[in-house]
Amino acid sequence: MTSLMKHSSGFCAPGFEAVREAFERNFDHHGEIGAAVSVCLDGKPVVDLWGGVPDSESGRTWREETAVVVFSCTKGAGRTMPAYGV
Repeated sequence: MTSLMKHSSGFCAPGFEAVREAFERNFDHHGEIGAAVSVCLDGKPVVDLWGGVPDSESGRTWREETAVVVFSCTKGAGRTMPAYGV
């Protein structure tokens, strides 16, 4: 396994370390400058990560409370639900 530069803050519950590794890989190998991800399982948070910068011009650090605009976030669910008969 290659050594990844630490770009993120937050937590991953035991068993979800691969999520942090994939998140870090986005910075090291795919040119990500800033991102956040949160995952809940059975209603409990198991991953909450953030890192990088929210915009390259300001250079300010991404923080836990950084607000973001989300586009097209329901398309996947909207197209999956009919397949499940919901």
